[in-house]
Amino acid sequence: MKRNKKEVSKLSKEEKENIKTRKRLRRRYKLLTLFGLKWVIKTQNKKIEYDSIQQEKAVSITERLIRDSNSELLMAPLTEKLYIKNKNIFIVINPKSINIINGKYNYDIYIFEALYDRVSKKFKTKLEAKRKHMENVITSKVETILDVILNDICKK
Repeated sequence: MKRNKKEVSKLSKEEKENIKTRKRLRRRYKLLTLFGLKWVIKTQNKKIEYDSIQQEKAVSITERLIRDSNSELLMAPLTEKLYIKNKNIFIVINPKSINIINGKYNYDIYIFEALYDRVSKKFKTKLEAKRKHMENVITSKVETILDVILNDICKK
């Protein structure tokens, strides 16, 4: 609560000290949250070390297909499985593994939690972008239809 100078001058020394202490605490809290946020960002951007070359290749393939605009992305919210389909390549991402299927071969590669978190975050970000685009297309059509209806009503 902000006070004007007249109100502050009427306060006792103890109350003035309380106000100063609260201001100092607020500043410290802001600084700590800022540094905490920087720490979180740094830990999220750490380079992940893979257990094997196959694991690195599987994650690379998955991330490239997520970025590809021709990929079809599906998500099963109850089982936490993520599905990617691109031409003849199918990928199923579980919390414990990535399953890559290309018609002839099936590769089941184990992944650890940090890799799953990274891949699923990219997947969900891309899926959210597609959802927003679809929503914008739908709402823009509604506006044009409303304009047509309004014009029809005005003509009568």
